[in-house]
This record gives sequence, C-alpha cells and structure tokens, in this order.
Amino acid sequence: MSTYEPGSTFIQEVETTVAEKVAVLVCGGGTAGCVAAIAAARNGADVLLLERDHFLGGMMTKGNAGLTKYIVHGTDADEQAKIVEKLRANPAEVQLVGGIPLEITHRLLEGKAAMGTAGTGASYVYTDSEAFKILLYEMMQEAGVRVVLHSMVCDLLVEGNAVMGVVTQTKAGRLAYLCDYVIDATGDGDVAALAGVPFALGVGPGDAVHKQKLAPLGQMQNIGSMFRIGNVDFDRYIDHLREHPEEFSPQRFGLMTYVEMLEAYAKGEMVIFIGTTPSGRQFQVYNYPHPGVMIGCISLGGSRNGLDLSELTRAEYDVMIETRDLVAQLRESVPGFERAFVLDTPKAGVRETRHFRGEYVLDIADVLTIREFEDAIGKGCHPVDIGPIPDEVEQLGQRNAWYFNIPYRILVATGCDNLLLAGRCTSATREAAGCLRPTVPCMIMGQAAGTAAAMLSRSGQAARDVDVQTLRNLLREQGAVL
Repeated sequence: MSTYEPGSTFIQEVETTVAEKVAVLVCGGGTAGCVAAIAAARNGADVLLLERDHFLGGMMTKGNAGLTKYIVHGTDADEQAKIVEKLRANPAEVQLVGGIPLEITHRLLEGKAAMGTAGTGASYVYTDSEAFKILLYEMMQEAGVRVVLHSMVCDLLVEGNAVMGVVTQTKAGRLAYLCDYVIDATGDGDVAALAGVPFALGVGPGDAVHKQKLAPLGQMQNIGSMFRIGNVDFDRYIDHLREHPEEFSPQRFGLMTYVEMLEAYAKGEMVIFIGTTPSGRQFQVYNYPHPGVMIGCISLGGSRNGLDLSELTRAEYDVMIETRDLVAQLRESVPGFERAFVLDTPKAGVRETRHFRGEYVLDIADVLTIREFEDAIGKGCHPVDIGPIPDEVEQLGQRNAWYFNIPYRILVATGCDNLLLAGRCTSATREAAGCLRPTVPCMIMGQAAGTAAAMLSRSGQAARDVDVQTLRNLLREQGAVL
C-alpha cells in the first residue's frame, strides 16, 4: 500500500535558489501593491514586486472593478448633489484623495481610458482595464521598480521576529527573494499568515477571536463579479428610460438620481444607477470609456470562504452562469440590449477573508464617529456595507458629508518587526474592513506603506517605530490628503 493516501501528510525537501536581495519586497501587484511599490521606489528604496498573475492591477484589471470613493460623501441625495456641484467647480474643495492614486486616475482620464463622476477623478471612476495594465507597467519602469510576474508566494524565511525573505513557486522552480522589509499586499494576507500574524477569518463582532493558523469560521461577505457586456445601444436604452422612468430604481447610497443620470449621460460623463427589467429584476449599470460597452455587477448569495478551494471553484462557475442568465434576460426584455453579449466574466471578486491583528484594530465606531488619529495617513469614505451593525454602534450615526480617517498602525503587523500590510488584509474588524477594502482606500494604504518602508530601509527601525510625523509630512509633500 502506498504511503501517499488522501488526507495523509508528508514532508518534502525542495531545492530553492536565492535569486536576489532587495531593500523593499512587495508581494501582490493589485492596486495596493502597485502604489506601495511606486511610493517606495520614488522615495529612494530598491524595490522588487512579486505578482502571481501575468499582469498588474489586481481586481482593477482582472476583475473590472472601479476606482471607488475619491470625494467627501453625502449621506442623502441633497447633500450629495451639492458635493457633486462643488466637484465640477473646484475638485480640491471636496476631494479626499491625492498623491499617487489621483495621479493614476488623471493619467487614465487624460488618455481617454477612464470615465468619472462629473467627468473627473471623483466618486466613481471606471477604466479601460487593458489601458490600466499598460499604465501600471509604464509607471513601474518610470519609478525603477523591478517586477517579477508568474510568482506565487509559498513560504518564508524567518529569523526571530523578522521576515528575512519570501519563497515563490514559479515555472523555473522555487526562488527566494531576501529583503529588509516586506509589504503584504496579497489581499488574503498570504505573507502575514505564513509569518504567524494573528488573524480573524470573517467573524462578527461577538466572535472576534484572533489566533494563529485558522481562526473560527464566521460569516463573510458574499463573492461577486464586475463583468463587461458588449454591443449595448446606450442611446436606445436611455431613451427607453425617458419614457419609462419606473424602470429606474430609487437611489441607493452613492448612486445617481434619475435627473442626475440623464444630465450626466447628456454630457458624455459616467453614469451609475440601478435599472429594472419588466419582470422586476434589478441590475447595476455603469457605462465604459468605450462606446457600446457596459459594466454589470452580480453578487452570489450567501457567505463563501475565499480560502476554501471547493467554494472558490464553485463561485467561479456560478459567476459565469449568473452573468450568462442576466445578459440573456436583458437581451430578451430591455430595449438597447437586443444584440448584447458577454464580453468577459472575470475572476470572482472575494471581498473578505483574513483580518490581521495590527498595532491598532480599526473598528466601526472609529469609522462612524470619524475618529481623529495622530498617525492618520489618509481618508476614506466608502459606505458601511457589512451588517448587521450593533444598535449601540449604529446610534453613533454618520454626519452629512462624512469620511473616516485611516491610522498608520493598522498597516503594522503585530509581532513582526519588518512586515507592513496594505489593502484588504489590514488590521480592522470586518465591519470597518468593509469600508477599507475598495480600490481607492487600498491605494491610499499602499502609498503610506511604501513610503514608510522606504524610510525604514534607511533607518533600520522596526515598522512600529517609524517617525509618524515625518511620514505624514512626506505624504503631504507628495500630494496625499491627510
């Protein structure tokens, strides 16, 4: 009988080549990782970025996601309308995001590869994913970041409380990259998990148990997808809505009113709203930088664990099937979609897995009360989209034109001297993480993590000991809004 049976374990020795050593190693080439790498390199560090896919951009390029929430956000329609008017007249008055994220957006807009609210880098921006891939590649070259694609993190070299290097599995075998500092921007926090940083796995406020290895499994946000539909006759569809306004659903938080949508479309700007089929099925509508293309969105029902291979595999198939069925229904029943077809069903979007323990854990009360932090490195304003929120917390409320502050300490992994977190694996409760996980907050955290790593590479300090005020001054000098 073979010693290799299902459920058995074995130890394997694998020959690994040490490829090189760098000052700052960024793992993950999504929005957080790309901005972190650019920031670290621009601040003088020797930077290498590792990415498992064959291009950069993460969910922005392989998931068709939008750049979400650049401006102070209103909590009702009247307040939001006033903010959008200010945005048209003087963007700086209401803009919450600057620095590298805004630079990227402006470059996309200038290249006609993006559309934004009020025609600017604002509340929502949708981009041409192919153009975005190339722009990120060009920005890496400009900053002097070396990029290695097709490289999946599979192990670490650890001494004491420091990660000395990252081991990757590649087509060329296993390769190790030594580093002084590492930034985990893998989304699921693969580096931090291997390093033994405590985390919670999608658990609610009453079950927030942080411990090494697998934490108790709890409810996690559903998995979704932003897919592209081709051959949409937008003029015909909008004309249909003029005659049938009842098929335009009431405004949801952050979306356009009926009048705002018609005005924006007439100006050739971005539109974002909820449509309704004659049968009553709702569907999200986002136009695209190129004519005839629309972005749609679906969310799969129930909680799915993005770290479970069987659940993740099933989700990929379900995304394709639900997308096919929705587009077929649109084609049969909604004017303007008669010749529509599915352009792509991208990688399923995992919204939530591990929440790591940092030097501070951002919670929903910090978000709703707009808590001030001495180590704030940026702002966010994405709505709270995880519930139910405990009554005693919800009563704290949100003021009009709200935002929240992001402290540096949530980027610092506890128990590890040289590991920084950036993106949706940062230190927050699951409710607060729902506000942090979108693309723009991830980019904000990426710029801060990259800038801090460059500073640390000169001082040799532990990540928790960075001079926060110097970091904040550097971020301001480089355009960040604090």
